[in-house]
Amino acid sequence: MQPVAPAASLLRPSACPGLWRVVPARDGGICRVKLPGGLLTSVQACAVAEAARLYGSGVLELTNRSNLQLRGVREECQAPLVQHLLAAGLGPRNPAADDVRNLLLSPAAGRDCSAHLDTRPLAGRLLALLENTPELHALSAKFALQLDGGEALAMLDHPHDLWLSALPGGTHLAFGLAGCPRDPALGVIPLAQAERLVEAVLRLFLQLAGAHTR
Repeated sequence: MQPVAPAASLLRPSACPGLWRVVPARDGGICRVKLPGGLLTSVQACAVAEAARLYGSGVLELTNRSNLQLRGVREECQAPLVQHLLAAGLGPRNPAADDVRNLLLSPAAGRDCSAHLDTRPLAGRLLALLENTPELHALSAKFALQLDGGEALAMLDHPHDLWLSALPGGTHLAFGLAGCPRDPALGVIPLAQAERLVEAVLRLFLQLAGAHTR
């Protein structure tokens, strides 16, 4: 198990709930469990349900970014709750990375034989990039990255900060910023350059955001 106590010192102030940041509400604390790609195993689902029963009110919510929220968490139960969820593999190794694990895929990713690309391997590499690059931990907790593999079940708009969409053949990706169906992609890149593009865009975003606040 991973220790909880040192984690608090690594968290930045924010009103957004997280795994280590339990935010008070009228019915008790809210703990948000991020599910990058929306993936949850049956074992993890049972662990979340048990945690909600043992440490909260038993109420679970699904957010619009495919995360889970446990409600009614009692203050004295926050530490054991975190340990329970970490033991089920439902958190990052680095507490400071929890806020930026906002990676969205189609529910049919890797299962739709008509898709152009199985986005799960790329999603794993991008998640590692977000978790293991300290500079990217300064991104907003509301930041989100969306991958579209061309599945039949997919969002037609792209309201997230950065999106990549596979083209027929699966060797190239179109990309854009917080667009909608009427907004064209900003460009097309080879699949092999996806991680470099994402890192470059996010670093530029942080640079421009820092300049704007100075």
